Amino acid sequence: MEPDVKKKNELFVELFSSNYSRIMSFIYTLVPCTWDAEDIMQDTAKVLWEKFEQFQVGSNFVSWAMTIAKYQVLSHRKKYNIKVQFNSDLIEILSDESQTPLPGERERLNALRNCITKLNSKDQELLRCRFEKQMTAKMLSGQIGVAMNTIYRNESRILTLLFNCVRKTLGLSVHE
Repeated sequence: MEPDVKKKNELFVELFSSNYSRIMSFIYTLVPCTWDAEDIMQDTAKVLWEKFEQFQVGSNFVSWAMTIAKYQVLSHRKKYNIKVQFNSDLIEILSDESQTPLPGERERLNALRNCITKLNSKDQELLRCRFEKQMTAKMLSGQIGVAMNTIYRNESRILTLLFNCVRKTLGLSVHE
C-alpha cells in the first residue's frame, strides 16, 4: 500500500472512530427507530469513506460528517416514504444546533474521561463493550455468561458512579 493511501486510511479511521458516538447520537436525534438509525449510520460511513478525499484536512470533521448524515436521513425518509413528525426544516435546525458545542462540553468530557480512569478494570471493560464496541446487553450477557439483568444493574451502578464523579469534579452538587 502506498504511504499516502495508508496515511489517508489511518486518518479516516482515527477521525471516524473518535467521532462515531457523536455522529450516531446526531442520527438518533433525527430517527427514532434504532434499526433505521443503525442503517443510516452504515450508509453515512460508506459515503464518508467514498468522499473522504473531498474532506479538507484541518477543517471540522464532525460538521462535515453530520452534514452527510443529515442528507442520509433525508434520503432514507424519502426512499422508504417514512411519515415522521419531523419536517425538513426541523431537521435543518437540529443539524445546525447539534454542530454547535454546548457551553462547558469540553470540561464535562474531560471530567468524564478522568472519572472513567477511576473505575476498576471490570467496569471500564463493561463500558468499552457497551459504548465503544456497541455490544447489546444480550450480546455481552452471552459472551461473559451472566444474566442480562446483571449487565443492566452493573451498567446502572457504573453510570451513577460516573454521574456523581463528574458532578463532583465540576464542583456541582449531585442534586443540581
